[in-house]
Amino acid sequence: MIPRITTSQRNAILSPANGLLLYNTNLNSIEINTGTPTTPVWKTVELKERTTNALIPPSVTTLEMNALATIEGSIVYNTDFNCLFQYNGSWSSLCKQSNTKKVTLYKNFNGDNVIIANAAFHNFPFGSNPVDIKEIDSDTFEILGDGSIRVLQAGSYFISASLAVRNMNSGNRKYILAVFEGTTRRGYMSRGFTNVPTGNDYFGVSGVFQYYFNANAIINIQYYFNTPTTTFNGDLMHIGIVKL
Repeated sequence: MIPRITTSQRNAILSPANGLLLYNTNLNSIEINTGTPTTPVWKTVELKERTTNALIPPSVTTLEMNALATIEGSIVYNTDFNCLFQYNGSWSSLCKQSNTKKVTLYKNFNGDNVIIANAAFHNFPFGSNPVDIKEIDSDTFEILGDGSIRVLQAGSYFISASLAVRNMNSGNRKYILAVFEGTTRRGYMSRGFTNVPTGNDYFGVSGVFQYYFNANAIINIQYYFNTPTTTFNGDLMHIGIVKL
């Protein structure tokens, strides 16, 4: 809704922007400043039922928008976002936008010997190569290295990961998928024991975890295996993070 003010309140606005819209309660009409901030010229906007005209708010960049002398309810068209913005203490978009930000990392190792199984935590072995990055919102995420992602905005994040190997040992073998913030373990996506009857076989595990991270937190996605074999042949693996 555009601001509703009297003529005297309108005249008291300091440096009204060109194209500023308001509703004059004395005249019961919408007015627009067709002049300059130093010499405003207020004209009535006629709204009639027709198909040839439209109401066009002032078009500004984000830099120009933030420099405007504003009052509550001011509306502009932001050309950087191709969207209407309204001022209510701060500028906010009026467009229906998805706040979902995401990063997806994926790699098919095709049996490469990449998984270390020495009863210690290790980062997932992919992500630093640009071909591993299937999608990324770079205003929210930064890839720092294999299995390591910096979040650039504070918020709640939903994390998923999956890991598969082609030669899991027989017997009961402990595994863990965990989320670390830096070197601090924040939680588990999955943990348990394998149960391969005999020989070696394919094994896969996946899990999810949700947590609030501050801006610039570093998320490390790590795995743990405790088996007689020191390495495993990797198969399909992925990491996905979504800002909620």
